[in-house]
Amino acid sequence: MSMARLWLGSVSILLAGGLPSAAENCRLPRGERVGIVATTPDPVLADGRIVWLAGVLPKGGGAELLLGEAMFHPLSRQADRWGRLSGFLVPDGEDLASSLNLVLLRQGRGLALPGDWPSGCFALALAAEAEARRTKRGLWSGRDPVLQATDLDGLRAAEGRFVIVEGVVRSVRRGRSQVFLNFGTFGSDRLSVTVPTSRLDAFSAAGRDVLNLAGAQVSLRGVVGPGPSMELNVADALLRLRSP
Repeated sequence: MSMARLWLGSVSILLAGGLPSAAENCRLPRGERVGIVATTPDPVLADGRIVWLAGVLPKGGGAELLLGEAMFHPLSRQADRWGRLSGFLVPDGEDLASSLNLVLLRQGRGLALPGDWPSGCFALALAAEAEARRTKRGLWSGRDPVLQATDLDGLRAAEGRFVIVEGVVRSVRRGRSQVFLNFGTFGSDRLSVTVPTSRLDAFSAAGRDVLNLAGAQVSLRGVVGPGPSMELNVADALLRLRSP
């Protein structure tokens, strides 16, 4: 079975069991009524504010997003260095499932970013992304952009960029401040992924038992570092695809 089918199947199983509760438990920050007057390259509100669609890394060009009345749920009241406010835009009278954030993922115009989604909401992002991957929309229409943990050349070429990586954890080692997930044999050239020990409780609370991943097929989301390497700080950055 291909890695892509494993990923899609695992997400389908995860969502089949957890999506209703995830959707029910998903609570956005308090919102305000706004008007969307433009969406390229970023949504622009009637009062001139620019919105960065939280939880999405844009890829593959502009998306077809609706204009008009909406609810804006900001994650922060402070703009970034480009003058954008991060948050969620939901068409008037709709819920998060119809948000511009999830529409972007369903159109295959972005990747789901862990960390920005409120508790219980990231499963919706995975479902939207999986739909685009299954139907080969946008960035999923050509070569699958997901990297394999054994593709060291590809990982090195992606250094400094956010990627999705899939592979089998060959061994797990706990150090004083970090847990190491190794994707090759000891002493070999391999991908090394770390999780701070200070974050283990948060991972466990989210159902990610980091210390017992040896032999498991996993999907990782993060920025590639030298080596290649990757550090995971939020539980949503790690998805178990298959147990050993």
